[in-house]
Amino acid sequence: RIDQISALANAFSAGQADLIDMSVIIAAQMFENGVGLRAFGTAVGTLGSIVVHKDSSIQAVEDLKGKKLAGVPGGTTSQDLNALVRKVYGFDLFQDTQFVQATAPPDVANLLINGNVEAALIWEPTTSRLTESGVARILTNQQELWKAAMGTQATQVHVVYLASPDLTSQ
Repeated sequence: RIDQISALANAFSAGQADLIDMSVIIAAQMFENGVGLRAFGTAVGTLGSIVVHKDSSIQAVEDLKGKKLAGVPGGTTSQDLNALVRKVYGFDLFQDTQFVQATAPPDVANLLINGNVEAALIWEPTTSRLTESGVARILTNQQELWKAAMGTQATQVHVVYLASPDLTSQ
């Protein structure tokens, strides 16, 4: 998944694609790096959650400190969850936990299912599969963290639609 996102961003940056959808975080990085782009729409995609094993003693986000936590560190959902936790709770999920790196959602799920970690940064549809099967419960989700971090009930914009300047000038 990370390679697919990078490939899409690189193709757009190289002029091989004129129209893409991209996470706000990566779109901002592209803009800061001088990539010519025009945002022409947004979407809500806050589908991330921090889940814990159903029998976990972890009851609050603060309880994650020092615990084994799985996730895909380069994924935009993981990065967003971490940024929001840093803002709301003052600690880093990658540095202040025993972070276990996975490469894709199924890997994250298997680490939790097999008891290799106590919690996970994950997104839909894997969150629903873990909770509906009774393996996990949601500790918090991206939208709850967003509201706490920003002090608003507004919905977070997570995806932007980008077009090349050449396309938008036509």
